[in-house]
Amino acid sequence: MGNRRSLVVSAPAKINLFLEVLGRRPDGYHSLSTLFQEISLADRLTVWADPELSGGEFRLSVKGADLPADGDNLVLRAAEAFQDKVPAVCGRRFLLDKSIPVGAGLGGGSSDAAATLKAMWRLSSPAPGPFPARTFGTLARRLGADVTFFLSGGRAWGRGIGDRLTPMPRRERAPYHFVLVFPGTAVSTRWVYKRLRFPLTKRRTSLTLQRMMNAARPAAEWAAFLFNRLEEVVLPRVAEVREARAALARAGCRAALMSGSGSSVFGVVDSPSHGRRVLAALPRGKWVVRLVRSV
Repeated sequence: MGNRRSLVVSAPAKINLFLEVLGRRPDGYHSLSTLFQEISLADRLTVWADPELSGGEFRLSVKGADLPADGDNLVLRAAEAFQDKVPAVCGRRFLLDKSIPVGAGLGGGSSDAAATLKAMWRLSSPAPGPFPARTFGTLARRLGADVTFFLSGGRAWGRGIGDRLTPMPRRERAPYHFVLVFPGTAVSTRWVYKRLRFPLTKRRTSLTLQRMMNAARPAAEWAAFLFNRLEEVVLPRVAEVREARAALARAGCRAALMSGSGSSVFGVVDSPSHGRRVLAALPRGKWVVRLVRSV
C-alpha cells in the first residue's frame, strides 16, 4: 500500500434516527444525544499523488455540485490538517464526485473530510496499516463534530456535540431500508439552532429505541420511537420539508423524520419492495428521492 499512487474512497451519508438537544453549552454549541446511521448514498473521492506538486500542495476538482474548490472546502481543510500531522514528500490531487445533496442534514461535507483523512493515510509511505480512527479524533473534531463519526461509520450514539461516540455493533441479519427525500432546499444548521427556544418541552429518551436496535428487532417495532427535536424549528418554517415529511407518511412509511437539521427527510420501510411502493406513491419529479439501506 505504501507504493500506491492513487485510490478511490467512498464517503457515505448519514441520517439521525434520534436527535435530542440536552442544553446550550457555554461555548455556544449544544449538547446532544443522537443516533447516527450511515447509509448507502455516498460521494466518491479519488485521490492521487502528484510528483509535480510539492508536499503540502493540494488541488481539488468537484463534480455534481456547485461547491468551492478552494480552502473553504472540507476536503482541502482535511488534507492540510493531515499534512501538518503526517507530512508527505509530494502533493495530492482530489476529484470529489458529489451525490449527497448540500445543506441536506446528511453530513456530506463531514463524510468527505473523513474520507480525505483515510485516503491520505492509505497513500502514506511506508504502508501504514489500518486507519487509526482514535489517533485522528482530535483533528476530526476541529474539522467538524460529525467528522468524528465518519472516521468509523456504521451506527453509533453521539453525545457532547455529537463527537463523543459509542459504536453500536450491527446485529440484524439484513440491512434496514429507508426512503430518502431531498426537497431541493438547503437549511443552515446555524440558522436552526439559533431559533431553538429553551426551556424545551419534556425531554425524550432513547432507551427503548436503543434496546430494540441492540436486540435487532424489525423496523416495524422501533420506528415509532424515532425523534428529532430540531423538527420543532424547521417544520413550521420550511414548507418544503414539512410537505416532504407528510408525503412520506401518506405513502405508507412506518415513520417519517427529518435528518439532522434538515432539509432531507426519510421514511422507514420494511423491505426494498415496501420502499419501491412508497417511491411509486410519491409525487413524480418534485423531489430527489432514493431508496437507501443502512451500512
